[in-house]
Amino acid sequence: MNSSKLNVGNKLSTKPSSQVSKNVGAQSSRTRGTTSTAEHGVEKVKVILKIKGQPIDVTPHSLLPSEPPPKVDVAGDGQRAESASPEIGEGVDEAYQKAVDAAKGYVGLSHAELDRVIDITLSESETCEVFHVPSLCVPLDNTVVHNAIMGRNKQYEDLVQSKSESDNFRGQHAQTLNNPQKVKAVHHPPAATENREVNASQWDIYDTFAEDEVPRWEEIEKACEKESTVVADQCLKKPGCLLNVHDMAVPAAAKPKQKSTKDSKLNKSGKSALAAGTTSDSIKGDRPGKPSPAPAAAEAPEAEHVESEKRHMAWLVGAETVVPSELHDALRVMERIVSQNVFHTQHMIYRNYPTLEELAALEAKFMDDAGPDKGEGAGVVEGDEDVLPEEAEEGAEQDNVDEEPDLQDLFCFENEELTAGLAVTCAEWNRVNQDLLAVSYGDTSAVPTNKEGLVLFWSLKNPTYPERVLRMPSGVTSIHFSSVHPNLISAGMHDGNMGIWDLRKDTDQPVLESGHSKSDHNDRKHTDVVWETRWVDRGAEKVPREFNVTVSSDGRVLRWNMKKGLEQQTLMQLKRLPNPNLASNSVYGHKDGIVFRQACGLCVDFPRHDSVTYIVGSEDGLVHRCSTSYNEQYLETYYGHAGPVYKVRCNPFYSKFFLSCSADWTIKLWSMTQVDPTKGCDTPLQNFQSTDLCDAVNDVTWSPHNSTSFAACMDDGRVELWDLSKKPLDPIVVHYPGDPDVRRKRTVVRFSENSPVLICGDDRGSVNVMRMHNTDIEMMSENEQQERLYDIMTKKR
Repeated sequence: MNSSKLNVGNKLSTKPSSQVSKNVGAQSSRTRGTTSTAEHGVEKVKVILKIKGQPIDVTPHSLLPSEPPPKVDVAGDGQRAESASPEIGEGVDEAYQKAVDAAKGYVGLSHAELDRVIDITLSESETCEVFHVPSLCVPLDNTVVHNAIMGRNKQYEDLVQSKSESDNFRGQHAQTLNNPQKVKAVHHPPAATENREVNASQWDIYDTFAEDEVPRWEEIEKACEKESTVVADQCLKKPGCLLNVHDMAVPAAAKPKQKSTKDSKLNKSGKSALAAGTTSDSIKGDRPGKPSPAPAAAEAPEAEHVESEKRHMAWLVGAETVVPSELHDALRVMERIVSQNVFHTQHMIYRNYPTLEELAALEAKFMDDAGPDKGEGAGVVEGDEDVLPEEAEEGAEQDNVDEEPDLQDLFCFENEELTAGLAVTCAEWNRVNQDLLAVSYGDTSAVPTNKEGLVLFWSLKNPTYPERVLRMPSGVTSIHFSSVHPNLISAGMHDGNMGIWDLRKDTDQPVLESGHSKSDHNDRKHTDVVWETRWVDRGAEKVPREFNVTVSSDGRVLRWNMKKGLEQQTLMQLKRLPNPNLASNSVYGHKDGIVFRQACGLCVDFPRHDSVTYIVGSEDGLVHRCSTSYNEQYLETYYGHAGPVYKVRCNPFYSKFFLSCSADWTIKLWSMTQVDPTKGCDTPLQNFQSTDLCDAVNDVTWSPHNSTSFAACMDDGRVELWDLSKKPLDPIVVHYPGDPDVRRKRTVVRFSENSPVLICGDDRGSVNVMRMHNTDIEMMSENEQQERLYDIMTKKR
């Protein structure tokens, strides 16, 4: 057994055991000794150094796990080969190597093991794809694949090209931008500081603490008083102030005796200076003790007349003074409050609410029915059998009288200062704010003297003055609100122009006007009066969704688009056709040639759910059905009127039925499809005319709540209300609005959208509002309304 020793500071060497023991004994002062242990058949050397009397273990440790070394079978027959200890006489290098191997804890291979042949077989493992990118190149010889790839590339290029001008598309790369971190300690803004200096003496400090503390509410009150005083002074100095502070009578301080003398004289006479009509200058100019000169006898009656006028017209004081701009909104609110107080009862009836009188009558009736004498009264009636049938008949007749339809005048939209010499030409309710009524005005006389026109916007808030006024350079003949954009309103005028106004802008100038667009076709506009304009909704899926149509006496029906300014397109050039019912244009009348080849269009209307087909009424008494897709010929012509057709209106529930009114005193009902086999499509289904009517019918309109009801207005001043389900041959109500002794020409009639109200305009600029009583029907769906109208049309009489 050999052992090794590590000499500190010397070269590592290996010596026999005898020498080791000698060296250990000789050098015991430096190294106390070494120990050798054998684990698992392997010798290990433990080296201990002693420095300054303290032993330190410096034995090198193996990095391999402390497990027994494998036992090698050298012979190959299962016998173990024992490792023999090397002889002392062998070389120093081999002993050193084995010592190192023993210290590391493993035994190296022998020469026999190194010469042994070992077979190592290498095989390929399974391939695992971590990332795969297909090739973007295809061979040119494969035409099918090549053409498919080229087609896809072409589609993508076309898509990119089509999106190049889109606002929501941009063909460029993007990279996330990381903003730099903000250091609060560095970038934080500094706090606002202010330097003030105050000198306070010892007495000031003592007085401050000695005074009583002022409450907070008193400080606020004083600050408010001070601020209100400043604001009042500023308002009084403005030129539109209603209080004249410069002419106040202030007596002079240098003449106290004169002041007392004058006051005593005034007190004796019992009149003040202001009551006598004198001013402060006259008071100062009078001498004490001297009476003022008496007025001349000729001036006395005139002065009394002026004074009486001032007393009777005291409310006109300051009427000529300019109202400050700060008071405009406040005065408008006050005006509305006063107006609603005056028209409170009418507004309640307009809204279909019971008035206070009606509530009191209902309450009294209820108390009478529930009174304690009900049982006794029943016994009396039971004994008097002869009186009971008569009373029942009288009560039934009274109920029938009460349930008769009627029109009640509520109030009137009029302002003579604005509408002097102008007639009402058209009226339309706003689609969103259904209490806002737009009314157009113009001079419709044969020789117009007033060339200007107006569009007034009336509201229930103030029936005496409009909410807004639009002034036009020419008379306005027709207006119509947009259904898609309720803030837009179109208007046709006497000079052939057509304009569109945006009510959000506080100006009288239109946002679009005919003849002022930048299009190549901007020179086309109507050359005669534009009698009607209509907005047509094409549906939410159409672009543009809405367009405007106008008809004029020049015989053209134009379509206006707002894509680039106001561009026009001719939908139809109305051609004159012979009317057998009209003598001047009849084939049985004059044999001379026709002077004008074009017919004058007076009215136009589109069905509710059809933006392609439309109806046009002409001056020849004919009604034409046309299409926006074909402008060469009429789809159908309806014969029946013997005078100009002033209005055509399609039923809002069943668009195949439409009404027309004419100067021949009649109203006719038509159908676009054949309903009665005995009648053709070009003949009217029914004629409506009152027996005592001998004037033209100017306007007709369908009820928005009842498919069988419509209203009409005439030249003799009457307004007729019809209901085909009740009286198919006569009107249910004939009413003369306003003063029945004053007959005015009625020009326009309209139903209210949200109330049982009917309005009509006249030739003097007034719009009467009437409440309809006993005309309500039960709620029905649109299909039920259509069936109701169709049943009445097909019913045989």
